[in-house]
Amino acid sequence: MKQKNFLKIAMLFVFAVISNFSFGQLVTTIDFETLDSGYTLSASEGSTFIDVFNRIDRTGNALGGNSSFLFAIEDLNTVSDPSITLDQIDVTGSASFTFSIDMLAHHYNDWDNADELLITYSVDGGADQNLMWVQSITDPGSTSNEPAALDTNFDGDGECANVLPAISTGTGTLGCVVASSDFATFITNSINLSSNSTLDIKLQFNGFVSGDEGLYLDNIIITETAVIIDPTVTFDAATSGVNETDIDITADIPVTLTNYDADVTITPTVSGSSTADAADYTIDLTPLTFTADGPLNIPLTIKDDADFLDETIIIDFTVTSGTADLGTSQHTVTITDDEVAPSIGFDTATSSETETDATFNVLIPVTVSNYGTDQIDVSVAVSGSAEVADYTLNTTSLSFTSDGSQNISLDINPDIDDYDDETI
Repeated sequence: MKQKNFLKIAMLFVFAVISNFSFGQLVTTIDFETLDSGYTLSASEGSTFIDVFNRIDRTGNALGGNSSFLFAIEDLNTVSDPSITLDQIDVTGSASFTFSIDMLAHHYNDWDNADELLITYSVDGGADQNLMWVQSITDPGSTSNEPAALDTNFDGDGECANVLPAISTGTGTLGCVVASSDFATFITNSINLSSNSTLDIKLQFNGFVSGDEGLYLDNIIITETAVIIDPTVTFDAATSGVNETDIDITADIPVTLTNYDADVTITPTVSGSSTADAADYTIDLTPLTFTADGPLNIPLTIKDDADFLDETIIIDFTVTSGTADLGTSQHTVTITDDEVAPSIGFDTATSSETETDATFNVLIPVTVSNYGTDQIDVSVAVSGSAEVADYTLNTTSLSFTSDGSQNISLDINPDIDDYDDETI
């Protein structure tokens, strides 16, 4: 277990102290407790807190409040401008990340202009971008011996307001006070990820070639925030079909909630655009409450009816409690009628008769097929070029109570006034 008693410094501008992490975040920690765990060095030298670029052990001999392993760079002799590369981090599904690091300078007034820590990052193998810089506080009259501080605007000049603590404390030449000798934690603002997959972070150290020019690091933490996916409620399908039968049919309609966050209630309704008669079905429009991901059903029963028409039931729903995005919020049930509509018609579309000097009768058959349950009543009317005196309509109506044929009786009367063919 790491033992820490670090001074927490509230940083202005884009940096702030971190004290905890929110539930549900993905955290990657490099704490140097295990050699080469989560990081790779470009080179190394030394093993104590001076003349070093390496992981060092402060167990039993605390440095800046830290009595375990940490990382040190001071007065380099055999390596030049070394770096630490963190193992690539899979950020698939994350919306953003923050970077935090514990830091402590070696001396309050010994960083030169050439001494710097440049922390950069790249996503998906792209160009490096600035993450966090530590620079000396520039003295217009000198290029050496000033405190180390964050450079929040990345202009190469550390800022007194963001000065680092140091093992040796005091006041720099320009009046910047380094009061603490304990590690402090520094953290970036949240950095957005745009559906990225990989994150690479590099710590580049430049300078550090003289005594007391040093920096100590620990507890590098990358915290990812997962993409927040809103709950969504939707019909499983926009349409469905049911074949009507002589018995009731259960045709429940599923509605599904995904990405559950809190209870969501929906209320179904039947659209006025439906063509089915209310007597042809029963539906339970009781509100449905989702208490977890998964489907719930709107109960629907299709009943047998006496007509011969295909019909539709259109069901809508709205969210009436809780919060969820709407997917497909209208569902159309098409009911295919099982009865075949009766048909009625003349057996033939035309017929012809030869007029004589005497009246004679003509029977014209009309046939019904696929008779249902209701009596079929037919009115008979005539039109055509024949004069009324030329014929007598004996049948003005027909009634059918089953399949079969009935005749329309028509008398053809002799015509003595003209010699033209006529139609009825």
